[in-house]
Amino acid sequence: RLVTSNPLLAEGWFVKLWSEIHKFQNHFSRFKKDSELSRFNDRAGERLPISQTFEVMLKKVKNFSEITNGIFNPFILPNLQQAGYLNSITSEEQSPDYSKRELVDWQLLEIGDGWARIPHNTALDLGGIGKGFLADELGYLLESDIPDYCLSLGGDMRIGGQEADGRWRIDIDSPQTDMGPEFFFTTTKQTWGIATSGATREKSNRQQNHLINPVTGIPTISEAICTVVAESATAADVLASCILISGQELAEDLFKKAFDLYSLFWGL
Repeated sequence: RLVTSNPLLAEGWFVKLWSEIHKFQNHFSRFKKDSELSRFNDRAGERLPISQTFEVMLKKVKNFSEITNGIFNPFILPNLQQAGYLNSITSEEQSPDYSKRELVDWQLLEIGDGWARIPHNTALDLGGIGKGFLADELGYLLESDIPDYCLSLGGDMRIGGQEADGRWRIDIDSPQTDMGPEFFFTTTKQTWGIATSGATREKSNRQQNHLINPVTGIPTISEAICTVVAESATAADVLASCILISGQELAEDLFKKAFDLYSLFWGL
């Protein structure tokens, strides 16, 4: 949603936003065999040149891995595939099969000026950060022309400025889906992000686990959902999943560190 009195400006921006979304997906989807991410994983073990966007994202990946004490681990892809998460949840596209590779320490991700390298026996997954990162990137693009907006990428939201009649108000769903919104959130912050995570997704009327605990290497089984409001959609995206996996201790640790975590909704 874009708030502006200039419909032509809004229409032009919708075209730009969709173009950027498709460009990002073509670069970083693990379900596209010719994406930059898939080509990078195929050549694991080599020091490879990477795009500027890939470099920025990988540096954020490493930062969040450190902040969460390794609960966010980009090398989780082999375990995700071993748990049966080979196909896209939204299409029939299938990722290259890295299920015979291993989950390794996040600190083994090497990043340099325009290059990166991962161990030969593993593979990167950016599913835990990609939507939030993209929402923030789209927000940065928009802000010079349209500072009042609400962007939602599969539920990961980047919000700027105000709605036409005042502050943005975002409803927070109950974990019991038939109950409708249970809370709502609004803030005076100029820009912020919000994301919700659950342990399972549904495809073809079948529940599919998609959160793996990198400490145990097995899927997280939980009826809870976790919604995080943070200074960016990237942070909200990553931390909602990590708190759901790790529990109250990680949430309390993040608040103690005065990390840019604004609010947390967590329930059964």
